[in-house]
Amino acid sequence: MLGCIVVFLGLAMYLSAIVLSLVRLAFFRTSEASELIAGVLWYSGVPTSLGIVLIVLDFFFCCRESACTNDALRIARQVPKGSRLH
Repeated sequence: MLGCIVVFLGLAMYLSAIVLSLVRLAFFRTSEASELIAGVLWYSGVPTSLGIVLIVLDFFFCCRESACTNDALRIARQVPKGSRLH
């Protein structure tokens, strides 16, 4: 869940840099504005990458936990060979 939020934060930063770039092209043709937008674009990759790593770790641990739970349930549901239900 946290990974998705962080990825969306990175995407929001990226989209805001695109909007700022359009505003810069319309009104501000300065090198400072260009450097600001380039910085926002570069730093938008940090939360996006971190969010992707968190999502992958979440899937890894959830799938691993789910596999252990399924194995435990399967073992608990097995009927002993000496019982009448077998």
